[in-house]
Amino acid sequence: MYSSFSCNLRHCTVVIQAGHGGELAPVEIGRAGGGDEGVGVRRVAHHQHLDVLRRIARDRLALAPGQGSTLLVCARAGDRETALAADIARAVGDDPTWGWPDPAGLPDAPTLEQAIENGLITRVVVFGRETARQLLGADVPAVLKSSKVAVVADLDELATHGTAKQALWKLLDPGEAGRVDG
Repeated sequence: MYSSFSCNLRHCTVVIQAGHGGELAPVEIGRAGGGDEGVGVRRVAHHQHLDVLRRIARDRLALAPGQGSTLLVCARAGDRETALAADIARAVGDDPTWGWPDPAGLPDAPTLEQAIENGLITRVVVFGRETARQLLGADVPAVLKSSKVAVVADLDELATHGTAKQALWKLLDPGEAGRVDG
């Protein structure tokens, strides 16, 4: 069995994901300790391999603690520590969770969908088209699971372009859009 298995996989792309094989059956306990997880091994056709690898790597997030129903996704961990990020968090008003693409692509890091489900997130704001493309692919959905998804300018652009910042404030507080100060 093992020789034919390796012969079939020799000339193709193989994706290996820890934790995707399920727990080992009691019959297999002699080969591994009880409760050990298996490893999922899957053959991928040549024309699919880049898309599969991108999908596996792109959707993982590193998350900072937060309690609110808003997930703010920036390009890197350091972006959430800027003065502008603090202003954005205050404008959201409900102790938002900050996230960014997990640079290590760790399999135990949550996907965007898992972060939405586990955190009871109802709004996702992604800063920057490139970050959105990395996490969601080319077609960004308006709704993902239970969350509205919005892609806005990245934090660098927001810091330097007033119109981009105004659009963000209107998105975060739609009641402000029609109000006139004075």
